[in-house]
Amino acid sequence: MRKQSIVNIKVRKHPVVMYTKEYCPYCVRAKNELQADRVPYVEKNLSDYGLNAEATVKGLVELTQCRTVPQIFVCGKYVSIQRSSNFHGGPLSLGMQSLPSVVSLS
Repeated sequence: MRKQSIVNIKVRKHPVVMYTKEYCPYCVRAKNELQADRVPYVEKNLSDYGLNAEATVKGLVELTQCRTVPQIFVCGKYVSIQRSSNFHGGPLSLGMQSLPSVVSLS
């Protein structure tokens, strides 16, 4: 199975999935934003993946063409965020509009 396919399967299991790494300030900001907006999400911390991290990172890069974290998927689709922007009301929040109605955004 291709690395990209493995990531695709994982991100489709939950409405919101965020790939992070330890000590990443952008990941902390994204998590804080999701929590402030009461958006439930599943965190996949790549620092916890050990030897499997390399395969997962390669799959993420193949899928998103992005080498940085956080990488956020909403309903299986990658949501690109601008690291320098203020998340609140920005691209991250716009991506949340595609969530199914069963997930409360308020």
